Amino acid sequence: MKRKLVLPSSSLDQFLEKQGIHISGEKEHDVHTTDGVRVLPTEDLDEHNTQLDDPAEQEEIGEDEWSNSNENMNVDCGTNGVPQNKNVRGPTICKKIHARSLDEREVVTFDLGQEVGPTDKAVCNLSNFIGTVARNPRFITLLYTSWHVVPDETKKRMRDYVNSKFLIPNEGQKWLMHAFRDAWRGFKREVKRRCFDKTLTVEEMLAKCPAGVPAVYLHQLIEYWKLPEVEALSEVNSQNKKKQKWRHRMGSVNFGRVRVALRRTKENNEEPLKAEMFVATRTKTGKEVQADTQIVIYELENHQNIGETLDDAFTAVFGKENPGRVRGYGRSVTRTSLKKYEEMNELKQKDANEVTSMKEEIISEMREEMRQIFSQLVQNNPGLIFQDVLGSDGSNIPSPNASNAQAVRGKILSNSFGSAHASVHEKDQCGG
Repeated sequence: MKRKLVLPSSSLDQFLEKQGIHISGEKEHDVHTTDGVRVLPTEDLDEHNTQLDDPAEQEEIGEDEWSNSNENMNVDCGTNGVPQNKNVRGPTICKKIHARSLDEREVVTFDLGQEVGPTDKAVCNLSNFIGTVARNPRFITLLYTSWHVVPDETKKRMRDYVNSKFLIPNEGQKWLMHAFRDAWRGFKREVKRRCFDKTLTVEEMLAKCPAGVPAVYLHQLIEYWKLPEVEALSEVNSQNKKKQKWRHRMGSVNFGRVRVALRRTKENNEEPLKAEMFVATRTKTGKEVQADTQIVIYELENHQNIGETLDDAFTAVFGKENPGRVRGYGRSVTRTSLKKYEEMNELKQKDANEVTSMKEEIISEMREEMRQIFSQLVQNNPGLIFQDVLGSDGSNIPSPNASNAQAVRGKILSNSFGSAHASVHEKDQCGG
């Protein structure tokens, strides 16, 4: 059995120290250690982040060159499947969002644990804002070999800060931590892509240091990326990524938003099938469909033509689900979480049906009660015409609710009492 190449998870300082590597040229008073990670003083971090706060044009939220760098790639058949970088502007700053008070928090809605609304703008604001936090060394540095060893206190501080700017429901808190992880990994990956080149000297690579990343941090990352075992793992990951098939064409739009949009096209707001999600996320208006994707779509159609359902056709083409993510649902949705959501939806639907049934039963009982009340009213007042109670044309029939029933009941009692009183008065006059 082939062993999977794995590196120990730790801070870069601890990892490099075990390798006997010490970054020379650092002044001891320039850094201090927190949770095994050397951190620059606040004033130095502020200086490194000054460049990020300058451009006024960055206040407008748009597509961020740092966020989702692995998804901001167009893979078109016209380029023979070679990813083409999109032209995007500089990093998003989100100044206005950082300046929000608790009372100004923006509401974000979720579906199956993924952010979907209430508007595309709100979803975009949240995603971009998470990116600004994940690449800000005031909150977190890149000096860890894995997200798993980032201190819980750091993750909590990031989560609390985002929750102070957005109203995120409980079902979105797990997604929020996944979003931090992905944004942090994406930023680290993009810094490596821009700065690390084995053909250059360390000084030449440091000269490419992006704004907001302290040079001392980049130096540690370069020493880490140069290690043979790290390069070997990186190569394995790169080869595995090239094996990926049927890449989606949605860019930074998550599958949750696509799923909600497909639901709205259905008569009863039904859940879209996996085959429908596959086609919707792998095709794009005005773009040629990738060859491998087109083959799969043909196979799905062939299975459907011989009488199979779309679900059966999907299973026949792709096989049974593997542990972990569920096909057609995107990130953060697993078989366990999906089953939980389905059970919750069944309970909600059951409760809604019970409420509807109870309403119908109550309305039916009240109609019967009102019918008896009207019948008694006519019986006690033989000369009373039914239309006189309801109106000249019978159009003023009261709605069957408690207040109307009580009012009619009161009217009957009044009429009945009046009839009885008149009867007694007549007897008195007759000497009875």
